Amino acid sequence: MNYKMFVLSIWNVLDPIGHAARQLTYVDREGSNIFRVKLICFKGQEMALQDGSLIKKNDVLLKIHLDNLSLLKELIPLSSDITKGRVLVRWIERSLPSVYRYIQTHDKTADIKGIIGLTMLYPGSHHLGFETLDVSNRLYRDFKWLSFMPIHFLSVSHPLKSCRKNMPKYLYMSMEQLAKRYGD
Repeated sequence: MNYKMFVLSIWNVLDPIGHAARQLTYVDREGSNIFRVKLICFKGQEMALQDGSLIKKNDVLLKIHLDNLSLLKELIPLSSDITKGRVLVRWIERSLPSVYRYIQTHDKTADIKGIIGLTMLYPGSHHLGFETLDVSNRLYRDFKWLSFMPIHFLSVSHPLKSCRKNMPKYLYMSMEQLAKRYGD
């Protein structure tokens, strides 16, 4: 566990640089929100979500990023992967209402069609209201898988057993679904 804390201390120094380079915004700097966000224009294929919402090319979405440093600080001391999963789900459930409020107070609130993320942590995400979609570009999917590996190795108990288990997938949630589940 000492090497994990060493890696986290280095990450703690480098994280603000990565945060600034990706132009991410904290949803709630004062609170304990796990997400950092950025508005994007959707560039994928037109897609119909289960609630009937249609996501089209150039639609505005809020891209959500997990604050991996904060997440790892919480998860590393825990020994059970099941407990880690429960902690993560609870943290996401507590954070999504703030994401909804962030969108409602944003200048472009009327344009935002939903939220999108890319993760390997998608099993069970449908219970939170997300829909998943495979990453169709194999090269991009493999690149993202490689970029997620340091987080994976730091966060799970047996990283070699599970490193190929989950490939990255997109997570989507429409504004209607977000409002229904996490609105005020």
